[in-house]
Amino acid sequence: SPACIVRGETTVSDCVRHMRDHGIGSILIVKDTFEGDLIGIFTERDLLKNIDQIQLGGYWNKPIKMIMTSPVISLDIG
Repeated sequence: SPACIVRGETTVSDCVRHMRDHGIGSILIVKDTFEGDLIGIFTERDLLKNIDQIQLGGYWNKPIKMIMTSPVISLDIG
């Protein structure tokens, strides 16, 4: 299935909701200009690792780029 891609300014809550609704475990994060430049990834593991910061620090409405994993290393397998 195609990868889910969102801008860095997308909120944490929107990303988590999208992951839940589509049964996926990760979302790719691109620059806010949507030029396709991959800047990070957000996974279920990131959610679990940062849950205290997300809940207690009020991160639900903050940009996903604040807690995403970065940098992302990709391979060209084509």
